[in-house]
Amino acid sequence: RIGREGLAPETHEEYLNDFINHFYKNVLRLVDRAMKKEDSSEQGRIVTELMQHLHGCKNNCDVFFGRTEELEKMQNYILGESNKPFVMYGAGGSGKSSMLSMTGYKALNEWLAPAKPLLFVRFCGTTPNSTSLGPLLKSICQQISYTFMLPFEDIPDDTVPVTAFLKELLNLATKEKPFLIFFDSIDELTGSQETNMMAWLPLKLPPHCKFVVSVTCEEGKQETLDNLRCLQAMIEDEKQFLEVTELGKELAWRVTKLWMKTEGRDLNNYQWRIVANAFDHCTLPIFCKLVFQEVCRWKSYFEPELTILRHNV
Repeated sequence: RIGREGLAPETHEEYLNDFINHFYKNVLRLVDRAMKKEDSSEQGRIVTELMQHLHGCKNNCDVFFGRTEELEKMQNYILGESNKPFVMYGAGGSGKSSMLSMTGYKALNEWLAPAKPLLFVRFCGTTPNSTSLGPLLKSICQQISYTFMLPFEDIPDDTVPVTAFLKELLNLATKEKPFLIFFDSIDELTGSQETNMMAWLPLKLPPHCKFVVSVTCEEGKQETLDNLRCLQAMIEDEKQFLEVTELGKELAWRVTKLWMKTEGRDLNNYQWRIVANAFDHCTLPIFCKLVFQEVCRWKSYFEPELTILRHNV
């Protein structure tokens, strides 16, 4: 029996212990059941890995709006003759991941039609096999081998030989099945050479193969600037670089309005002025997303002290 004060450990100890044990056993049973359903074979692990990244790619595309000029530049690269990798760079939260994701989506579904491109996308640091350079490159080799029914036993484990092995596999790309390899946040990778963290990147790609990477680059953070300068020295072509900048107030406003409409939400005039004032100070996509998540909780009758937004991330 429960009193006005609710459950008290002193008087309901037996009930609480039974509840906790029951909850623990049932959650454990659900986890075990889910694990049994998962394919633990090498092929199964590859499919699980790529599905996680494709799911992230889709989520980024679902909330993507605008950036038409940047997309046009990416389209020119994907359809052009360049055999060099392409680099997106910008501050943290500037929308590089979303830009990379939408480029992959457009190339796969529109730009390269009627070809059937093979998309190999990884958001570095988001899964165990995308955190270190060696496992990342090996997972791409495994995905290519899986697609072309090649033996996995030939794939090396060490970083240097697997880098060379991947470069050979890229020759499998054809006009009918071009390769699109997209790595987000390669500066987050561990396990690359200390002297040149980007030395693994193939600088001359075979026909029908495109390689897009992104890096964080922020003023005041020397390591990020060094990474960009290293890539610029390696690639030696400014057309292969795209700076992903803030959205700007007009686009940030339009994107937030679209997100709100999608969620079936709206604000009163005073609350919209609060949002506009916040965008006077920052329009990074990550900031816009945080603003959107915050204002979605507001009610039209909220007092002004409950509708406050910060001016940066």
